[in-house]
Order: sequence, then C-alpha cells, then structure tokens
Amino acid sequence: MDATLTKRYLYTKFFCFFMVGEESFFNKKEIALRLIREKGPLIPSQISQEIHTDILMASAILSELVINKEILVSNLKFGGSPFYYLKGQECGLEKYIERLHEKEKKALVLLKKEKVLLDKNIESVMRVALRNVKDFAKPFEAKIGERRELFWRWFLLPKEE
Repeated sequence: MDATLTKRYLYTKFFCFFMVGEESFFNKKEIALRLIREKGPLIPSQISQEIHTDILMASAILSELVINKEILVSNLKFGGSPFYYLKGQECGLEKYIERLHEKEKKALVLLKKEKVLLDKNIESVMRVALRNVKDFAKPFEAKIGERRELFWRWFLLPKEE
C-alpha cells in the first residue's frame, strides 16, 4: 500500500471506529456494498441517502471498500464525486457519457464506433479528449514494423480483440 492509501486507510479506520462505532460502520459498509451490487455505479451522496448518514461518512465507507479492493472508483465525476462500482459493472458508467464535455463526447462516439484508434491519425483535440476519459478510452501500444505506436481501445472491447 502506498503512503497516500495508508494515510487514508488509517484516517478512515479512526473516523469510523471511534466516531461512529465499529458495529454501525460494518453494517453500513455491508449495505453500501449491497447497494452498489444491486444498482451499479453510485456516488457518495446516493449511498448516504440509502444508509441514512452524511456524505463524509459514506465517503469514508467507500474509501474503506476501495482500499480493501472490494469496489473500484472511476475517474469520471459527477459534481466532483467519483462513481464507485464493482468489477464487471464498468458498462454502467456508459450512461454518464452525456455529462461529459462536448469534445470528450465526440471523441468517445468515434472510439465506440471504430473500437480502436491509432493516436497519430486523430486530431490533437481528440487525443487530449481521449486522455481525459480514462474510464472509457484505454491506451495500449503495438509494434508496427520497427515502431511502437499508441492506440486507443473502447473500454468494453476485450483486450484480445
């Protein structure tokens, strides 16, 4: 665990165990995990409403789940909050593409249509947009002749393809 995660982990443990009680924390943690399992990607405010707590507590619970690798956190944000989801629920993020900047949406429409794009063949604006939407555009390198080239893969396209 790196230093940032270690500090966050210790803070979360302290906050949850000493401020709200260990038993209550674990109950809320299980409920949060169940909600994500049932509903797909959620933000802390959605969790806080369901477990009847404030956003800070919901965020602490979600951080604990991320640190323990029980859930994943997106780069995509809604109102400054990332989405939390289970492995295999990545496709649930797709419904939030409409909330992205227009240039990012345009780049993703092209990537979704083409499935794979060669970085050097797309406009500079599109390159920047693809780098900003890490949840949807997955970079990879491939050797073409003697040169290694950067490509972008639609996030739901299996790596093997």
